[in-house]
Amino acid sequence: MTEPAAAVVSVQALLRPKFSAVIEYLGDQHDPLATSFFVELLVQLNSAKVEEHLLELCLALSTTAFMGFAFDEQSAALVDELLASAETVALTFSAGSSGSDPH
Repeated sequence: MTEPAAAVVSVQALLRPKFSAVIEYLGDQHDPLATSFFVELLVQLNSAKVEEHLLELCLALSTTAFMGFAFDEQSAALVDELLASAETVALTFSAGSSGSDPH
């Protein structure tokens, strides 16, 4: 497995359980719009093949605050944990790619 492919698999393994926790909780709370939003992003995570796909996912995930969802305390905590992990991923990949092109 190549290094970028290994990184994608590693990030998928990191984020998948966090997405699952958010989706399960929101489903239990009968919030179909928020659940659908996160399910679509989980599908995007699962289909990612290269680091750029993960950066696109992180960008899409960053729009969560602007979607108008009304999270309770528990769902907000789960989403915050997911967002923090995605931010770390995005920063790591951004830092790794910033040195490859001097222009």
